[in-house]
Amino acid sequence: MVGEIPAHLPPLSLPSLDPSVWRELLLPAFLISVVGFIESVSLAQMLAARRRERISPDQELIGLGSANLAAAFTSGMPVTGSLSRTVINFDAGARTPAAGALAAFGVGLVILCLTPLIAYLPIATLAASIIVSAMTLVDLPGLKRTWRYSQSDFAAMLITIVLTFLEGVEAGVMAGVGVSLALYLYRTSRLTLPWWAGCRVPSTFATCAATRPRSTPRSRCCGSTRVSISPTPAISRIPSTR
Repeated sequence: MVGEIPAHLPPLSLPSLDPSVWRELLLPAFLISVVGFIESVSLAQMLAARRRERISPDQELIGLGSANLAAAFTSGMPVTGSLSRTVINFDAGARTPAAGALAAFGVGLVILCLTPLIAYLPIATLAASIIVSAMTLVDLPGLKRTWRYSQSDFAAMLITIVLTFLEGVEAGVMAGVGVSLALYLYRTSRLTLPWWAGCRVPSTFATCAATRPRSTPRSRCCGSTRVSISPTPAISRIPSTR
């Protein structure tokens, strides 16, 4: 059973100003903020993609920061996006922030008026609601699609999943972020040019692009066996597509 729950809202309070407490909580607070932001943005991006919508990570960061500042003065816990409630809202058809405001009002009403009934609620019921809502986010075919698209991205995803199961969410997310950043830096540091980058004559490029079979060597198409890499001339060789 859940047990007895205090039938009142948390009191207003001031955060501790003890320097030793700040030094002790500096690193854990940083990790919690990073993991919370990444989790919230990832969940929002995934659900927004299902509706072909876009989100603003900057606005998400501002919202999380404001909520955590308010939690510091109301005896609250660190605030981040809730997996279970977000999925339930999404499945219920919520589309605006008004859904979150109504949910907060409902939670406050339950805390003030219905805590005697919640005391007899089995914990397994709460766990089942979270598991059922989270199961809708499991995308096993996505692993297969990622493997076909990019094996390096699949490796980053696999490392994140394995470490999350073995060490916890914090270790898995931090490892995934680190591997993703390393892959991004590796890819951006390697300059790759398309096969038509060495074409010097626009008409030659147009004819080549339209008629070049896959078996045709690049040198035969572009009329050049060497491609010099320089910022300005390379761009000037690319004809306008208008």
